[in-house]
Amino acid sequence: MFRGRSADHLSTVIGRETELKGTLTGKGSLRVDGSLEGEVECAGDLYVGETARLTAQVRARNVTIAGEIHGNVHAEQRVELLPSARVYGDIHSRKLVISEGAVFDGASVMKEHLESAPARAELG
Repeated sequence: MFRGRSADHLSTVIGRETELKGTLTGKGSLRVDGSLEGEVECAGDLYVGETARLTAQVRARNVTIAGEIHGNVHAEQRVELLPSARVYGDIHSRKLVISEGAVFDGASVMKEHLESAPARAELG
């Protein structure tokens, strides 16, 4: 489902029968197949499986979404919405890939464009 990436690359898996409330932080990669309410901060990659339902603010290096997220998504590099993805919130990333069939209801902010914008002169 996630382009040949095996479970060996994942540090943590939140199973489909698991419900979690609060802040989840980690240095490695994370896969969520269950329910999560709160915040996710992942230094590695985040995989949101088809059965996942997140009501959360999300931060990770790369985010691949097949499930549902209600909240803003911040990725250092890339966000990919697979055909079954549903995202209701803003996405901040360098790259955004939206597959046919995915639902995205929010704004997209491309980081490269923000970083390369000229600084405003201070008036004083």
